[in-house]
This record gives sequence, structure tokens and C-alpha cells, in this order.
Amino acid sequence: MRSTSRASRFALAAATLLAACNPTTTASPSSGGSSGGGSTDKSSTVTFYHLLMTVASGSSSVTFKANGLPFGAGTLYLGTSLNNTVPWSSSSPLVPFEVTDGGTTRFAAQGHLLTNGIGHSAIAIGVNGSVDPNIQPAIVVAAKDTVTPPAGTARVRWVHAWPGVGAVDIWSGIPGAEVRVVQGLAYGQISPYSNITAATALISLNEIITPAGVARGVADYASIVAISQVTGGNAYLIPLIYINSNFGSPGSKSIGIYQER
Repeated sequence: MRSTSRASRFALAAATLLAACNPTTTASPSSGGSSGGGSTDKSSTVTFYHLLMTVASGSSSVTFKANGLPFGAGTLYLGTSLNNTVPWSSSSPLVPFEVTDGGTTRFAAQGHLLTNGIGHSAIAIGVNGSVDPNIQPAIVVAAKDTVTPPAGTARVRWVHAWPGVGAVDIWSGIPGAEVRVVQGLAYGQISPYSNITAATALISLNEIITPAGVARGVADYASIVAISQVTGGNAYLIPLIYINSNFGSPGSKSIGIYQER
């Protein structure tokens, strides 16, 4: 996709809209008494991200659960549910996560290990209603970063949430001087954090996604220009998204920008 295309302008608009969410989560240790564990038990905070697409309609709402407890009301596609405290027990650290329709229909259910007392991001991806086993609904969970980036940079990690798209490379930087910051990220994977140049009042960033091993500009999946929301000293989660949640008519490939810290 070329940066001058109408789809890229929609992609940038989507990224700008998502940046306004800026969910920030910090770890909130507790005594852990309610979890039934010992004196070393704590709790973790989890931010949930709804990136689960649907075959049937252009919009969807889900409810997130952990340890069987729902967190907040229904969350719309590309939305977040913020700062949810999840008990962590040393006797049973595998926490059951669920994504439901708010009632008895369960879209995804998986157990994930939480790091004691650390904040996490949990991202629902895939296509609800698809018969393709490779893109069934799933939940990606990873601990949040606590590292302070060097001056003038931000900490960024990426989630490959484009169903049906193979492994990708991701490029970031000043337009015309982008560097590859992620290599070979497969669908359903979350990358390690990278320190990338932060946007400023005078500098915007390009974000380019290519097939793995392909140079930028040759077969770009997306080229999103003038990203200015990634600011120094912060940490971000950047998922690869479709603007339309209807996988039958997926619309433009884009990115979302969520501030994790």
C-alpha cells in the first residue's frame, strides 16, 4: 500500500483515533489473601485489547474475563478495558482468560502465566466465526515493560494481528530514513520491545510493514505516514489492525497505537 493512497489516509486516521485511548497500567501488588495463596501472593494489573474480528458484522463487542470474573462492560472492536486487577496465586499461577459476548457464548479461553506483581497486556485476536483453524480467536498475553528508554526514544512492541497475512518486517523512523526494527514477526506473535526514535513537534515518523525479508517500497502491506503520537519516555503497544472488523470485507491494513506506560 502506498503512502499516498486513500487507504493510508484512513489508516493514519485510525492510528490517530486510537492514540487518544492511551491506556496506562501499572503493577499493583496486594497481599493476595483473596486468591487463597500464601504470603508471597500478589495481584497483577491487566489491560485487555479487543482486536477480535468477526465474519458476520462490521462491529462487535466482547467482555473479558480472568479467573472467571468479568471486567467492565462490553468493549468495542479496537477498544480497551483498563487497569483490571487479577489475583496471582503461587499455588496456581496459570490464570484462565476468556473472551465472551457478555453472556454464555465464549469466543476464546486460554490459560496464561502472569508474572508476580507485574502489569500485563492481554490482546484478543483472530476471526470469530472463521472455519480456518489458523485464525481462530486467541488471546496473546505479555508482561509490560518497566525499562526507561534513552532520551529522545520510546519503547515500542508490536502485535501481528492481521489474519491470513504471513510473517512481516516492520520499519520505523524519519520518512526516507526508516530502519527495520522487527524482523519475521509471525501472525499471533508479540515482538520484544524496541527503542525507536520518538516523534517531536518537528519530527514525524513513518511506520512501514513489509513481507518478511522484503525491502520497504517493494511490496509494502502498509505505509503509514506522519505518526506523531509516539513520544519520548513512554512505552507503546502497536498492533497491526484492520480498520473494519468485518473480515469478509477487511478494509485497510493499518496500525493502532496504545500507550502502555
